[in-house]
Amino acid sequence: MPEVPDDDSGKSAIIHYPASCVSSPEGHAVLISGASGSGKSSLCLLLMDRGWSLVSDDQTSLRDDGSSLMAGAAQHLAGLIEIRNLGIVEAPERAGEAPVVLHVSLDPEAPRFIDKAGSVILLGHTVPSIAICPDLAMAAIKTEYALRLYGKRE
Repeated sequence: MPEVPDDDSGKSAIIHYPASCVSSPEGHAVLISGASGSGKSSLCLLLMDRGWSLVSDDQTSLRDDGSSLMAGAAQHLAGLIEIRNLGIVEAPERAGEAPVVLHVSLDPEAPRFIDKAGSVILLGHTVPSIAICPDLAMAAIKTEYALRLYGKRE
């Protein structure tokens, strides 16, 4: 994934990133990307059922606060999540902004084993990144383990 550059105005850039985002009970944000229909919203729901909170569904606002990459909801989508077969509904658990510590890509071709996490660069911040197979029966547990193993600690 290419780096998303800062703007040149001297102000903190805000970008809208094509990913969903959830916040762990400890307040660590995980970006979830993948192709349309890959299960991003479903993974958010599974994690919310495990005590996580929704930051954003389908599109995430990212900004550099000077020391961290912060994730928040795109204004027109704040508090909403798509539940396939039910529609777009208000999320029961919502988080405000949270620092991004991990990027998860839902990828059916994800490698079976990795030696270390990859990375993506967003607004000048290097974020650990892993690909997981979008097998929703295990995706939430894999995401929690990935956060423990590879999540960025500041």
